[in-house]
Amino acid sequence: MSEKELYILIEDMFMKRGYFAISSRVRRRGERVHSAFAVNLYGAARQIDVVAFRTRNGEIEAKAVECKPGPTWEAAGEALGQATAYQRLFPEVYVATQAVEEDLKHVESILRDLGLGYISIRNGKAEEVFPPSRNVRFNRAEFELQVKVPAIALLGFRDVLGDNNMQFGRAHKPGEIWVSSLEPCNVSCSIESGEGIAFWFCLNIESKPVVNRVFSAVDANHLHKIFSELPSGYGIGLAKFQSYRPKRYEKETLQPLENLSPQDLASCVNEIREWNWKAHVQVGKTVSFEVPSTASFASELRKAVDELSPLQSYLNSLA
Repeated sequence: MSEKELYILIEDMFMKRGYFAISSRVRRRGERVHSAFAVNLYGAARQIDVVAFRTRNGEIEAKAVECKPGPTWEAAGEALGQATAYQRLFPEVYVATQAVEEDLKHVESILRDLGLGYISIRNGKAEEVFPPSRNVRFNRAEFELQVKVPAIALLGFRDVLGDNNMQFGRAHKPGEIWVSSLEPCNVSCSIESGEGIAFWFCLNIESKPVVNRVFSAVDANHLHKIFSELPSGYGIGLAKFQSYRPKRYEKETLQPLENLSPQDLASCVNEIREWNWKAHVQVGKTVSFEVPSTASFASELRKAVDELSPLQSYLNSLA
């Protein structure tokens, strides 16, 4: 088996235990979006082979796995460098190999001494042989910054909208992620850059065919009425695509909804039409957290989903 084929088996093992697991594998058939999970280690971006997250007693459980293909115990030894590096950011780290021996010879004692767990992959199945133990290299501050925040977005979004109504991307860039529902006009969240912990919760429209259908039929006065009923703090972001892949913009604006008159909104709609529907439209707000958790994130996301529901229903009826 190739290394990337191993990832799927490990993902499946963790998912059966209730974890949200993602890896650096290729996208499966039927998946709309898939992203590896990356961290910044000593100034370099590293995409981790497999990560798994879940909430337990209000805390984030986070696991990382370094995989090495090969039929012997030597593969486990080859994984030690990266696995111990990941221990700085993850409280629990595993090495996974296809070793066929009944024992890993002297490598098992090294893994245990280093606090690493071991996953064996045999006969098309991944199985935990022994778990990680005490991790003396773990840096909680780095974990909170690089791992916990994206994990909260993934787990909180899943709690609110469910496994079958979410996709995510950009996690292959350290400290970044977006998560969205699957409707044409979807609920989305992303990490806000800058000081502190903040997320941008929004209703998102970016597919050119959807933009075309929605803004060909939209009633600007009715849209303004819905906007006026949203709580304060919401704004409208409007960008013109220069290219879709990679995503680049020619023009970007963000303005508060309370400053938008019906005439301003009609002008926005006309501008989208003049751009030949190459528009990315978001209606959203920034939510800041002093102490982020899956529960606090989910609470704020539910609130935003409820507030945006009339707007989403109207726009999806046109899409």
